[in-house]
Amino acid sequence: MPQDRKRILIVDEDQLLGEFYSCLLSLQGYIPILATDGECARKIVLGGQNSFALAVIDLLPPTDAYWDLVRLLQQTPSTANMPIMTITGITLSYEELDRIKKCCQAVLVKGSFELTKFKDTVSKLCRC
Repeated sequence: MPQDRKRILIVDEDQLLGEFYSCLLSLQGYIPILATDGECARKIVLGGQNSFALAVIDLLPPTDAYWDLVRLLQQTPSTANMPIMTITGITLSYEELDRIKKCCQAVLVKGSFELTKFKDTVSKLCRC
């Protein structure tokens, strides 16, 4: 369990899944900050009142809004070095997956979601 209670930004339009991830992360000792969409996440990041150890982003079809959020996280000084974990429920083409892997440190698939893998991946990324 983390000693310093690191904050994790969760971006998921599905309120139930966002709350599920929040609950899992709270139980691990993290402080989850939930944004229900990219615009909400943008306001949180640009508000500058939170520093984050990790962003967990639900990836629906990889739209411009998704890439805008990733670019914002990479270009904002307080989040530029923060790892990004993407969770997706869609089948990605090889090109989409390759593009995501270039800017995200982990990609998990909802269809084969494993609680242990989720926890281990979060723990690993938050140590970096």
